[in-house]
Amino acid sequence: LRVEGALGAGWASKVPTGVDNFIGWEANAGVIWTPKVFLDFELRLAHLALGDFYDWDEVNGGQDERPLDPWTVFANVKWIMF
Repeated sequence: LRVEGALGAGWASKVPTGVDNFIGWEANAGVIWTPKVFLDFELRLAHLALGDFYDWDEVNGGQDERPLDPWTVFANVKWIMF
């Protein structure tokens, strides 16, 4: 059984005047179980907290409101057969 995790942050290299360049931070985690050689069961979770960059309506497709912070959860089976 393995547990993995990571953190990350992003900044835009170019933005118009008056817009912050902080895109946001991400945290993700995963649990991997290997019951046999070449057979993995995974459960992963990720969350992105959007930064002030998303206050800019051009980034949001012309919408005045900023989007909600996205979440992702998925399960995966990896099985390698020869």
